[in-house]
Amino acid sequence: MNRLRDLGARGYRQARRLGHTLIAFTFFVMAAVGVIVSLEEWMLHRQAPSEDWLRLSVFGGFTVFLIIMGLLSLLKARSIR
Repeated sequence: MNRLRDLGARGYRQARRLGHTLIAFTFFVMAAVGVIVSLEEWMLHRQAPSEDWLRLSVFGGFTVFLIIMGLLSLLKARSIR
């Protein structure tokens, strides 16, 4: 019975690690899309510098936020024991 409990606990830990890793992957995919959109906004901003600083800042800031959240999810996945 003890062995079955250990097997269940190990499976639960692995599932939690996998879940956090998948969440991190999702954050990184969204961040990659954010990088593409931010670069497009940057190109538009270079053509007309006086327009839409706020839009460029929001896209860039949100992209950085998504990267940070992805890194934190990976750290959480590694810390599960």
